[in-house]
Amino acid sequence: METRTAHFALHLTVRDGLVTRHHVYEDSLSVARAWEPTEEPVDG
Repeated sequence: METRTAHFALHLTVRDGLVTRHHVYEDSLSVARAWEPTEEPVDG
């Protein structure tokens, strides 16, 4: 299993003790690149 780390910010709106809105801010390009398959060297 591989582990990846990413930074993000979470903006919540709370009314009467309930979360009524949430926004997640992240660098989606960075996350997508982290999950791209890597090319392994071919012996040959």
